[in-house]
This record gives sequence, structure tokens and C-alpha cells, in this order.
Amino acid sequence: MVITMKLDSATGSLTHLFWMTPEQQILWLRYHDVIMHDNTCKTNRYNRPLSLFVTPDNNLKTRIVAQAIVDDESQFSYEWVFQCVKEATGVAPKVFVTDGDPAVNAAVAIQFPNAFHMHCIWHISQNLPKQLKGKLGSSFNDFIKDFYKARNSLTERQFYERYLLTTLFCLFCYIL
Repeated sequence: MVITMKLDSATGSLTHLFWMTPEQQILWLRYHDVIMHDNTCKTNRYNRPLSLFVTPDNNLKTRIVAQAIVDDESQFSYEWVFQCVKEATGVAPKVFVTDGDPAVNAAVAIQFPNAFHMHCIWHISQNLPKQLKGKLGSSFNDFIKDFYKARNSLTERQFYERYLLTTLFCLFCYIL
């Protein structure tokens, strides 16, 4: 079992806690090709973010392969957690899927520079209405249809063609 802690030097209180069971370490080593990372939003009794790492196994079951509780969602905290994973496994993910938080993005670039980092489509689709509905107004529904059409492309070329059209549509609506 790997357990790593960080204490506040002034107060001695626990600020970071990372743990992996031996079974989780084996799962990480076996299925590290694609790792997904996300935080809960301070829903535990300690009012702290719970950082979870999950991966699909060879039966497409989602498996939790590491976890941490930290006192904040800063770049420093994410770097610390990602460093703990590296020390516990010695293996970086090949593909790393995250929610797109800027602090996570910066930490991934530092701790997993060779991983193919991508943002979760669910998180992107949750942010689209928040960021664009007011700006696009009545054109938002047309944009969403085009966005999902691009997302569902079967080839990279098709995606880029559709993406370009969707981006141009969005810019055109925003300018008007």
C-alpha cells in the first residue's frame, strides 16, 4: 500500500493525502494506456476535493486506480498528486483525459509531458451552454448540432472539415 501525506508546516494539519492499494498499482501498470482524472467538488465530510484516477479494464469496466484528498484545486496540488502517481507506479499514462481545468492542464504538462492530454467531452459539453449560449443567442441550437456532428466524425479529416465550419459559424454569429 502506498500512502503519501503532506502537512502544513505552520499548523501541522494534513493538506494532501494520496493512496494506492497494491491491487490499484497492478491495475495502473496493466491499464495505464488511458487514464481519466477528475475531482469531486468538496462533497465529502472534510469539504475537500477528492481526486480520482480511473481506467477502463479489458472488459470495459471502469476501475479506480488511485485517489487523493487535497485542500485545494491548485496547480501545486495537482502536480503533487501526479508526482505521487509517478512515484507509486513508475509509469505515466499514454493518454490522459481531464476536465480541462487550467491548473490541471499546467500540472499535466509538467508531470506527464509525453502523455497525449485531452479534455473530456462530457465536461466540454457542460461548459458550452455556460460560455456560448448568451453570446450566440438563438443560433446556439444550430451551433450545438454542428458541434456534435463534428464530434461524431469518423475520420480525422472529416472532423477538421466539420470543426472548421462549426468554428466559422460560431465566429460569424458572435460578430453579428
